[in-house]
Amino acid sequence: MKATLAFGFAAITLCAPAYAQCLLPDGLNGPCCTPTVSTLPNFPAYQMPGLAISFNQCAPALLPCIRWDFGAPTPASCDQFKANVQVLDCNPGNVQLTGSVILDYTRTWEEISPLGPIQVWRFAAKADLSHPASVPANPGIVPPSLAAFPQVFYYGYIDYALDCNTGTWEMAAVLHHQCDWFIHGNPAFSSTPGVQHPGRSFSLIGPNTAANPFVPILGAAPGGGVVGEGTRTSSIPGAVCSTEEPLQGIMQLLAQACLCAIAPQPPQLTARRLNTVGACGTTVTTLDTLGAGLPWLHLMTTRIGAWTTTANYPGPERVWVDEGPVLYREGCVGSTGVVALSVDVMYGGSTSQGYPTILPSGLPGFVSMTDLASNYSWLLGTPLPLPIYGNVQPTRHLVYVTLP
Repeated sequence: MKATLAFGFAAITLCAPAYAQCLLPDGLNGPCCTPTVSTLPNFPAYQMPGLAISFNQCAPALLPCIRWDFGAPTPASCDQFKANVQVLDCNPGNVQLTGSVILDYTRTWEEISPLGPIQVWRFAAKADLSHPASVPANPGIVPPSLAAFPQVFYYGYIDYALDCNTGTWEMAAVLHHQCDWFIHGNPAFSSTPGVQHPGRSFSLIGPNTAANPFVPILGAAPGGGVVGEGTRTSSIPGAVCSTEEPLQGIMQLLAQACLCAIAPQPPQLTARRLNTVGACGTTVTTLDTLGAGLPWLHLMTTRIGAWTTTANYPGPERVWVDEGPVLYREGCVGSTGVVALSVDVMYGGSTSQGYPTILPSGLPGFVSMTDLASNYSWLLGTPLPLPIYGNVQPTRHLVYVTLP
């Protein structure tokens, strides 16, 4: 698992004794609607080699080498962290993107790598990143919108993976900045409107090593019955967490296409409909908002590509990023006795395959996971807050499901 990373960038590891067993609990299980406290490890600072992909009309166009520099995440609340990040080009080594990544913790599980068990903690991730004006912009890394705005919005997911025998850490990270249709298109709803890069989107991926390279290939997103995991209301700064609420339901595949060129090919994007019911009464249902001038037909899932070998974490894993609106009905009634009903815009990532996985429920095998955090929440019956998208906003709800 401790494969040598290309370009000589070594991981900065946590000084800790060997872990005799995996699946250290996160403290978020318990009865419905019960406050709790998370028990998460101290995640380390980390450096890793990576790849940037510039997609042009949904096809990969430029693939420059990058290096990721992550600072150690600091807790902002019971289940949210903040980490400083820099993305550098490999030659001459200039900082191309910089900012803070908001990490909304979703869940943990065990995987079996060729060298033994590892424990993974996953975060839905979102960031407003900027480009230093003092260095030339690499067009395969820096979106043109950063010439018009001081920061632009990225989203995806980040994993921290701990070798249970040695205490050594690895990471995987995927962040994506979408084409204009999703982020800049409608001045009524976007905080960064305008014609910026209508046919182009930009991804940042890590790790990308000679032993386990990342390849930008397309494919339909996973679907089927929800077989595990759940939802939570995100804690606010200084507050305790809420317990996890198990979900059951279905993720239905609707259509594939390219919406950065409005064409059936290449089919980088899959529209998916999620409909779930929680054990405590919460319901989460994706929405079709195209008729309202918003860019989402339920959950819009964009394929980024896949790692190709088992040499280092995350193994031969396929990856997508997700965004879309949900109708979220709170199962836990607060002190007012009124059921809260909101429209949330969710962002995050999906993965499939990789190393064999064992969930806390004991469900084994190759599974597909979708992990989402809201970046906009409108409580129905109140004035509509604007803008809806374009920059990082507070997190209200977390939704994370497992598919066959």
